Amino acid sequence: MWKEVFFLLLVTVLLSNCRNREKFLSFRSDTAHHEHTPAENIPSIYIEVKTDTILSNGFRVKTIYNSTNRTILKIIEEQPSQLKKVLYKEFVSFLEVAKDDEIIFEKNISKEFFNPPANDSFWKKAVLQFVEIDQLSSERFNNVVVKYSFTNVESKENRFYSLLIDEQGVYSIKKEN
Repeated sequence: MWKEVFFLLLVTVLLSNCRNREKFLSFRSDTAHHEHTPAENIPSIYIEVKTDTILSNGFRVKTIYNSTNRTILKIIEEQPSQLKKVLYKEFVSFLEVAKDDEIIFEKNISKEFFNPPANDSFWKKAVLQFVEIDQLSSERFNNVVVKYSFTNVESKENRFYSLLIDEQGVYSIKKEN
């Protein structure tokens, strides 16, 4: 009797291990397939945009907006069991402001420049989307107003900021609505 119970228990354990092994091997092959799927890079090439703007109020603004090698991973489930990896490259901006041919402000600007709170999930997946000089506001207020836009690649939420720089190079950051 003990032999029959032991034999039945042994057969049950072996069969359950075989089923789990098949599931494990199937999971490993699916995972391996995903690991070898090449990731899509956005943008796929290095991007650099340079501008040199002379304002009528005596300011000259130079910007260099470029992609970096730092990336943010987003995984998209296209179909059940099919995952797509997308790597969004982060961007930075170099900003140089001169007043009457004297440089008063010079900084590399990334999302960290805007002092994001460490626990804010927006900033973990945010990329700098664009930089533009607000010429009308700059001339109206006799300073330089540079607009920055950030986009969270997962939620598609946008946040807008204005960087205001006065004649002495003193700056302030204003979050736009």
